[in-house]
Amino acid sequence: MMISGRSPAEVISAVELSFKKVLPLLTEEERAGRTGAYFTVVEAGKSYSPVALTSMIFIVPEHKVQKYFSFSIEKAQRLALKMRTTKHMSSLESRDEAADEYGGSVYVLDGLIFSLSGLTEMADEAVVLYAAFSLYGDRCAQRVYEIARKNSNTLFFRMLSAQAA
Repeated sequence: MMISGRSPAEVISAVELSFKKVLPLLTEEERAGRTGAYFTVVEAGKSYSPVALTSMIFIVPEHKVQKYFSFSIEKAQRLALKMRTTKHMSSLESRDEAADEYGGSVYVLDGLIFSLSGLTEMADEAVVLYAAFSLYGDRCAQRVYEIARKNSNTLFFRMLSAQAA
């Protein structure tokens, strides 16, 4: 199985590197107890939105496994559903805290949605934006920048600045 021309191992590796890159940019409070996450890829644009890949990124505390796993899938599938009737490009656009629906998933390219759960919403989103940009470069750059700007995701831009330094 390939994910828009990349192997699952390449995609997971990019997410792991992005996760490591965002951690130093978080406050001590934001980092506290956050040692891992769940990452999900969903194929959007079909009559249903199948999960193409779900993987644990680093070590998720045992008491958070089910929550992060479920949220990662929910964010991606919610975005896929919203994309059918709206112009949403990120799950942050349909955030509903009362319903436990949060940001952290983005439409990357070619019908692919990347989703992460395990950090703050903005950090989850920054990780998947940065991973997508690292993997696909110019193919998704415009969309990634547009999402980051629209959602005021300064973490993503700080990750890019840290890369250039």
